[in-house]
Amino acid sequence: MSRLERHHERGASTVELAVLTPVFMMTVLLAVQFTFYYHGRQVALAASQAGAREARTLAGQRPAAWQTPATAKAHSYLDMLGPDFLADPSITPIARQDDQVGIEVRGYAVTVIPSFQLAIRTRSVGPIERFIPDAPGR
Repeated sequence: MSRLERHHERGASTVELAVLTPVFMMTVLLAVQFTFYYHGRQVALAASQAGAREARTLAGQRPAAWQTPATAKAHSYLDMLGPDFLADPSITPIARQDDQVGIEVRGYAVTVIPSFQLAIRTRSVGPIERFIPDAPGR
C-alpha cells in the first residue's frame, strides 16, 4: 500500500469507533433491560401464585374474608423475592362465578433505558379447595 493510500485512511478507525460504540452500548442496555423485565416477571408470577394458593385454601373456609390474607401473602412474596425489581406494584384479588379465585399482580420492570417502560402483568387462578366428607356407607 502506498503512502498516499494510507494517508486517505487516517482517522477511519476513530470514525468507526464513534459510529459503533452507541450501537454496542444500546445492545448491552437492551440486554440488561430485558433481563430486568424477565426477573421482574418471575417475581410477580411467584407472588401471584403464592397469593392464589392462599386464596384457594381460605376461600373454602372463609368465603367472605379471603381477599386480605391472600393479598398480604402476595405482598410478602414481593417484598421477600425482589422489592426493587417490580416498580409500582398492584395486587388485585380475583373471584369468578365458577368457584375460582386467584390473584393478579401488575407493575413495571425496572427501567434502564429512559422512557422505555415495560409493563408486567401476571395472574394465577384456580378452583376453591373444599373438603367434602365421604357419605356414610360408601
